[in-house]
Amino acid sequence: MAVFKYQPLNIADRQIRLLTLLPDSGRVSCRLRHVSLEKLQDEYETLSYCWGLQATRKVKILVNGLDFFISANLHAALLRLRHLDYHRPKTMWIDAICINQSDPIEKSNQVPLMGDIYSLSLRVVIWIGEHDALTEYAFRGLTFMASRFNTGEKFNYYDWKYVQRTGRIMSRNPVNLDAVVSGAAFSALFSRPWFRRLWVIQEVVLPPQAVVVCGKFQIDWDSIAKAQGISKTSFDVNNHLGTMLRFQAWPKNLANDIFCRVIMASHQEATEPKDRIYGLSGIDYLRHNQPFVKID
Repeated sequence: MAVFKYQPLNIADRQIRLLTLLPDSGRVSCRLRHVSLEKLQDEYETLSYCWGLQATRKVKILVNGLDFFISANLHAALLRLRHLDYHRPKTMWIDAICINQSDPIEKSNQVPLMGDIYSLSLRVVIWIGEHDALTEYAFRGLTFMASRFNTGEKFNYYDWKYVQRTGRIMSRNPVNLDAVVSGAAFSALFSRPWFRRLWVIQEVVLPPQAVVVCGKFQIDWDSIAKAQGISKTSFDVNNHLGTMLRFQAWPKNLANDIFCRVIMASHQEATEPKDRIYGLSGIDYLRHNQPFVKID
């Protein structure tokens, strides 16, 4: 079958591409079309995920009926998202498909639009990979802790199971298996690669809503933020989640200084040094409604 080829975007009209994920049980199939941000009438979601190594094996999907190759991780995400909305098409913006990655000129014109692209979306879907044996346990713990956010009580991931059972923290043997499993579940969840990446900061900060999808499980980002807000300890030792939550406090608590922001995100991972500037450029949209640096 023929391979999909991009048609040029109209730069003057601030065009982007939107992807429609089609409901089906066979090969992942999508439609791609051009829309103008100046005349946008479409409701869509954005996808935040880890690209992974360039050497990651590629999987074939269909775009406008033609072959298109994507990473295995993105393919897994599309399979799960298609299942969540099995009976209806799902409109999304996904960078690896909606931007011609082999065209550096198009890429340089699309990056400055990301502030608009993410801010105008209905929500961002955060794909952190397939679930494991501890994922459901961690998500239930986060949901429980978030439900106690308004009480002002302090809990950590070793406490929630006991509070859930009894309504109060019980005295317990410190080597109790439930406590060990709780700690392992939260550690496994927040050590996933997505939380370490720099580019994902603007992807979670800009949209009005966010949902985290891990295999067949999902949880609102707001619940994670509330759970961290009442936790006695940080959920991840390197404080990647804490960094994202501090960026979400923009513009009230974030300095209007790119160097300050770069320092704040200095422990986040970026493939190229320039990504430490470009990966945060969209956040400036919240204050100035335009990027603070020209992308070339």
